[in-house]
Amino acid sequence: MRAIAPLLVCVLAACSSAPPPSPPPTDAQMQQAARAGQADLTLGRPHEAVDQYRRALQRAEMRDDLSEIVDYGYDLAIALLDDNRPEEALKTVRGINAELVRRNAQSPPSFTLIEAVALYRIGSRTDADRLAASIEYSSEPDIATRACFLRGLIADDRSDLAGLEEASRCLAAAGSAGSTDSQELSARISLERGDAKAAETAARDVADRRRESRDYRGMARALALAGAAASKSGSVAAAANYYLRAGRSAGAQGDVEHARQWIAAALSLSHDPELRSEAQRVLADLDKR
Repeated sequence: MRAIAPLLVCVLAACSSAPPPSPPPTDAQMQQAARAGQADLTLGRPHEAVDQYRRALQRAEMRDDLSEIVDYGYDLAIALLDDNRPEEALKTVRGINAELVRRNAQSPPSFTLIEAVALYRIGSRTDADRLAASIEYSSEPDIATRACFLRGLIADDRSDLAGLEEASRCLAAAGSAGSTDSQELSARISLERGDAKAAETAARDVADRRRESRDYRGMARALALAGAAASKSGSVAAAANYYLRAGRSAGAQGDVEHARQWIAAALSLSHDPELRSEAQRVLADLDKR
């Protein structure tokens, strides 16, 4: 039998004499901006990270590369949240979602989580809770964990003990039992049940763990929780100190709303001149922003 010609072999195998298509060349300016943005976030400079990620996103849009638009849109939204700009983060993530719809592509659950967090930060708790509920049993463990925790915070804001307990069970189902998030919800449950001493101890430990992981927003929130617990147990001086520390940290992070709220709580609880002087200094710094 005559040997099959090489060209016929190629046709039968559905191959081509041309090399396979290669991925589009990288954009050096886009990648440089993205690396700078990541470095800024790591170093605690979210404002600068926003500028860098915005440049990366603009280059991705210039290239009309959907994958990069999604990636850098996500990074930009995260940086905006870290920079206490939830309205802009919400606008960004909704803009990327609209782009995905126009291209018949599905929005990832991470975008739903960002939208839920942004809504929570601007006070739209009902909408935030609805979105978080839609992803709390996501197949992505990190997404499920954060959604469960967010629902727990929303339940606590509503003094909803049953909702808090359900969020705690949700965290356990997501494999996060014993995590810092789980411990914080446990502290909030203890406070709702009237066990202020246990809540204070747990909240103080959560604050330490958040500090070690450089989650300073979470640390300030835990200090304020310890303040609420100490106040409820009658330890007024300790409560004022917790609130001062929480407010001072929040102010340094640019979270002016919570800073003012927690400093006001410290001033309402304490007559100590040194503490009041420090609290007034923090307020004066906030007024300059």
